[in-house]
Amino acid sequence: SNSRGGAMVNDKSNPTLVQCSFIGNHGGGAGGAIQNFDSKPNFINCTFTANRAPLVFLSAGGGGAICNNGGSPILSNCIFAGNYAYWGGAISNEGSTPKITNSTFHGNSWCAICNWWDASNPILKNCILWDNGSEILNKLGGSIDISYSDVNNGWPGLGNIDVDPCFVEPGYWDPNSTPADANDDFWVDGDYHLRSQGWRWDTQRQVWTWDDVTSRCIDAGNPGSPLADERLSVPPDPDNIWGENLRINMGAYGGTAEASMPPYNWALLADLTNDGIVDFIDFAYQAEDWLKTCNEQPGDLDRSGYVDSTDVGLLTNDWLKETIWQ
Repeated sequence: SNSRGGAMVNDKSNPTLVQCSFIGNHGGGAGGAIQNFDSKPNFINCTFTANRAPLVFLSAGGGGAICNNGGSPILSNCIFAGNYAYWGGAISNEGSTPKITNSTFHGNSWCAICNWWDASNPILKNCILWDNGSEILNKLGGSIDISYSDVNNGWPGLGNIDVDPCFVEPGYWDPNSTPADANDDFWVDGDYHLRSQGWRWDTQRQVWTWDDVTSRCIDAGNPGSPLADERLSVPPDPDNIWGENLRINMGAYGGTAEASMPPYNWALLADLTNDGIVDFIDFAYQAEDWLKTCNEQPGDLDRSGYVDSTDVGLLTNDWLKETIWQ
């Protein structure tokens, strides 16, 4: 326990943390695990579980896992699960503009992310926010930009969906045989890989396997995002007989070698809106990116950093096609 960040405080500093786990930290003030002051830390493949900040109702603060006071932290491929605070069970932002990509938020109390003041404008892309209470709270002018993410109860933004992500095994709070006493409850870790009828990595057995359902979050991330380390084939299926990979996944395993692969016809490269069909709406969004030079534009289907006739040709190849779930 600490009065400022239960595990770490960053004050005008820019550390990079890779594959770190923050578990069961208690902050005496805001930031159950970490408090950032005017800092730009970079968190890569980190896990935050069962961290807690005090329940303060009438003031800003909170952040069961992280409280950002100014600065612009960067988070990618992170998992926030079972963290607890009144304002922002996972993250609270006060005058901060974090960039969060391919991360999963599940089972955090009250809401996953709380944004205070008009200078708090986080950007989320390719993320999953599910069963966190109200998911997002914007207070006193705070705002958030979310795209290509699965948000429980929905959120406006290009490519966003609202559907059960089909985690392999969601984490949960165990009442420890005393349901009337929350003080002795403990968090049971989950498995946040995405189920698939194509291919899915089995963490326990260390093999590729499959399921009887497929997550809509698979191949539903920004079409312009590079696949990074996602596999184009898996050892049991080198010729892609049972599945293919077209786009980055949403969630913490998107862009990694453990990203699930969907069955055929589950996704369309040019379905910019994630509504299951490629039509004039997708073309209109691609036209907004026409001749722009920028990384990860949704209309940049060949991911070259430039939207041109090649990308229009790729959209034409999918014209009026529909996904099997549509």
